[in-house]
Amino acid sequence: MGGNLYHRRRLPNTLNAHKTNGGAPLTQVDNLIIEAGGVLAADAAGFAGSPAGVNGKGTGGATADSHAAGYGGRGGGSGGGIAYGSSTRRLTRAAGPGWSTVMGGNGGGAIRVLAQRDVTVNGMITANGFSTTGAGSGGGIYIRCRNLGGTNAASEIRAKGGDGGGYDPSGGGGRIGHLPR
Repeated sequence: MGGNLYHRRRLPNTLNAHKTNGGAPLTQVDNLIIEAGGVLAADAAGFAGSPAGVNGKGTGGATADSHAAGYGGRGGGSGGGIAYGSSTRRLTRAAGPGWSTVMGGNGGGAIRVLAQRDVTVNGMITANGFSTTGAGSGGGIYIRCRNLGGTNAASEIRAKGGDGGGYDPSGGGGRIGHLPR
């Protein structure tokens, strides 16, 4: 562990989880600084969407036609995926995808950051699910550091479920956890 990691404007960094087992990379640094306009993202980078007629992968995969995946919250629709995992324990898996009459949407991935000192977010950290029929759930963001902050009013840390669009249900929200060192 050592050094500072900067994410600057127009230089997005996408972290991809394994599409079938949900494994995700771990970022270990002294300090993480995401500058205004910088992005650390795992959008639609979790479990892969399932083809028509197949239940979604992962614990929160949807089990009925055109319903959405769950993770931090239950997926939309009567066959939506269940909420699972913990808001207080370390994230270990990315979110599950939806089930659809077409290809379901990928779930949001997992972002894991272990910083010896500070995490400063003046840009964005996101792990959003893919928006489509059979929307993916939001992923997970786990940050362990001494101080978490930022000075930009437009900064965001988000793990939003995908939008089902029209009359289709949306994916459940993801999970965001900060554990102080």
